[in-house]
Amino acid sequence: MRKTILLTNSGGSFGRSMVLALGKAGHVVYAGLHRLFGASHIALLEAVRESGIDLRIVDLDVLSQASVDAAVAHVIHDTGQLDVLVHNSGYQISGPAEAFTAEQLAHLYDMNVLSTQSVNRAVIPQFRRQRHGLIVWVSSISSAGSIPPYLAPYFSKASMDHVARIYAQELAAAGIDCCTVLPRWTRGTAGGGARIDPSSVGDVIGEIVDLPCCERPLRVFVHCRDAVGQSDKVYRRLTDPERQIVLPFRQRRPMRAGQYASGVAIATHLKP
Repeated sequence: MRKTILLTNSGGSFGRSMVLALGKAGHVVYAGLHRLFGASHIALLEAVRESGIDLRIVDLDVLSQASVDAAVAHVIHDTGQLDVLVHNSGYQISGPAEAFTAEQLAHLYDMNVLSTQSVNRAVIPQFRRQRHGLIVWVSSISSAGSIPPYLAPYFSKASMDHVARIYAQELAAAGIDCCTVLPRWTRGTAGGGARIDPSSVGDVIGEIVDLPCCERPLRVFVHCRDAVGQSDKVYRRLTDPERQIVLPFRQRRPMRAGQYASGVAIATHLKP
């Protein structure tokens, strides 16, 4: 079913991959960008120029409630609905933890965590009026306890993960789904470096969007496609047997609720 989707921070590699995956699936995608006509804007337009997708770019500064309210109002006025919100805003900065001032960490927290509250306040009233909706939170593997060195400033994303859990519990009765997607940085077989294919994340989010309401997983871990062969051992070590299911897939196949074919995913469902 064709859905209207608002995606924050669409200018990076993950954002562009999500725009392409969701657009190619036939959805109307509103790509949120803070600075229009900049490098990110141009890169996004080039990525979709020949794809034929229904892309609509909207000016969206997630750190400004006025900008957020205006962007969401524009989407609803344009289409009469809003079905999916994808939280993709965030900074990833590396360095020794003690090198950052408290003010710098506070700014990162504003972007990685508090910005989602501004967008939720604008979007959720529309979801409640419609009695349906989906919020996808693009988080960090740090929320599952993986803490590589020199990435401490980015791990405010773990706090966003707790916020996402609270919203999932509060909104379930209103028919509004929440799903947290956690990209896992793994060592690929070809490049030798820690990396993840952004298209893996875009494909998984596309599959989540297409699942029926109330049958979507609460949390999904995604990792690089070219590391599938070594993934089972890693993911079983992260699994909580009461809440998570390990779903290894080697090839694309017909989908069932909670299953994903893009690499390997762990799907977690709310307990009834």
